[in-house]
Amino acid sequence: MMPKTKKCIILFDGECSLCNYYVQFVIKRIKKQNILFIAMKSHKGKEILNKIDTLLNLEQTIILIENDKIKTKSDAILEIIRKLKFPYNILTFGYIIPRPFRDKLYQIISKNRHRIFKNNNCEIDNKTEN
Repeated sequence: MMPKTKKCIILFDGECSLCNYYVQFVIKRIKKQNILFIAMKSHKGKEILNKIDTLLNLEQTIILIENDKIKTKSDAILEIIRKLKFPYNILTFGYIIPRPFRDKLYQIISKNRHRIFKNNNCEIDNKTEN
């Protein structure tokens, strides 16, 4: 059962600098929308994760919850990019790449992010963009 909300919720790792950079990038370039950024390991993040279908593999992924739908991995990234201002939203052309290839690249980056991005202190707390 997914949480009911009118806001778009983005659940992110919250423990690595890659997440920090990505969320900061999105916040600065997002179109005017109601978006809530929540670290997965925060109290609210854990609460939401407990409500989401446990059949999903939620480890090392970003999660977008919007209109009663859940998107993860590359689909979540591309849907978030779609919400950005021009010219960044053009990057949704990534949808032409088949999902298995996009998700494989996502998994490679996700598994190695702590090694690649040495500063693992995430400065993002729960943030809302109105």
